This record gives sequence, structure tokens and C-alpha cells, in this order.
Amino acid sequence: MRREIWAIGNTFGYAVRILNSIFCTDTEKETEFSEDDKWLIVEQVNSLCSEMMIDDTYDILRMVQTIPYNRLCEKISCMYHHPKDFEKSDYPISKERCNRCSYNKKSKTPTNLKFDFYEI
Repeated sequence: MRREIWAIGNTFGYAVRILNSIFCTDTEKETEFSEDDKWLIVEQVNSLCSEMMIDDTYDILRMVQTIPYNRLCEKISCMYHHPKDFEKSDYPISKERCNRCSYNKKSKTPTNLKFDFYEI
């Protein structure tokens, strides 16, 4: 089951990257999508997804926006890293603690300076 959850997150992340690519240009030949092209994408998503599916996606993206950038903590039962009321949690205040947590897989803090901040 753990792998399936990882696959869902990975696929969702790539979908966000693909959607983001319509707004970004890397080469001189490539231009941003026109409004008509964007609307074609929106109409396709609208035809494939129910209103509930769109709402669920919005909820996931809101959760993503609340956690600090460049953090990957797999201890989802930890109340510090994944609080029940994520909208009221103040992560910027405790950013240093997140960076020094041994469960933060993306932290660039040296291993000898990391601590076990895992809290149930």
C-alpha cells in the first residue's frame, strides 16, 4: 500500500509540473499557451473530472501550500510535521526545527547536526 500512495503523489506532482509548463518558456521558439489553449485544457479537465474530484485536488494543493518548501517527511503520524489542522499550523516559525529533523529526507543539514523531532 505504501508504494501505491507514493505513486499517487508522484503522478500528481508530475501532473502539476506538466500544467505549469504551459506558463513557462525555456526556448526562444516556444511561447506560452494562448488563452484559447488554456481553456481547451480546462474544458478537458472539466469533462474528465467531477466537481468532487476538483474539490479534492484543491484540498491537496492547499495542504501542499502550507508545508515548508523542500521538505519531505514520511512520518505522517507525527503531529508536529503533519498536524490535523494544517491551516492553523505556523510552519515558518519552526522552519529550523524541520530542517534539523532526521526524518526530513530533503534537508541539507549535515547528519551529525540532525535530531529526532518525531512527535506522536
